[in-house]
Amino acid sequence: EDAPAAAEEAADASDADAPDYASMTVAELKDELKAKGLPVSGKKAELIERLQGA
Repeated sequence: EDAPAAAEEAADASDADAPDYASMTVAELKDELKAKGLPVSGKKAELIERLQGA
């Protein structure tokens, strides 16, 4: 009975180390980009793509 719950937890754990960029503000995204030395220009979607690729 516990197998499905364990599988679900494993799926959640794989996403746990990736921040939820979509819920962040543009200013927060830009701060993250600056910290990584990446360009901060572009729309929110571009900023998110850049962070996910970093």
